[in-house]
Amino acid sequence: MSFSNKKFLSSSSSPGRDSFFTRASSDPSLNPSSSSQNEASESSKEKTFGKNVDVEKYTIDQLAFLSRKEQGKKEGKVILPDYHNCTRCNGTGKDFCSACKGRGTNDHDITDDFESDVYIVGSTAEQWNLIKSTLGESTPCWLCRGKKIAICKDCRGTGCRDRDKLWVRV
Repeated sequence: MSFSNKKFLSSSSSPGRDSFFTRASSDPSLNPSSSSQNEASESSKEKTFGKNVDVEKYTIDQLAFLSRKEQGKKEGKVILPDYHNCTRCNGTGKDFCSACKGRGTNDHDITDDFESDVYIVGSTAEQWNLIKSTLGESTPCWLCRGKKIAICKDCRGTGCRDRDKLWVRV
């Protein structure tokens, strides 16, 4: 996209006063200096990120790393990436749920809560069997909701460990 200055008579201004507006033009024939601007921006990108780097395909963090890497080459240093895969989750950002140990259910047995039998006053044997069977069933995990996984505690779900910049003298 190139920019060219055009003179227009502003409708809001007093008669006879001209004002300048900048108009974007995608046609390079309208602006003869656009080719030199494109060449200048191409060479500055090459100096900043290296050759054959399409800045549209990378994230800001990746472009920052490429910029530091190119700067390190100029100074005779090699830079190592400051993001490495998390050792706990191996870069996935997920880990087994700590509450259910990856089973998806929290086993709740009535004998876990009480050491002896429990009797509910006024209940019949049929009602007690219903209560006992309901309490004895496996319920979905309260933490992962039965999905068996949770976010990694070390990397907080990002999959990478943040490390300081590492400069190595070559």
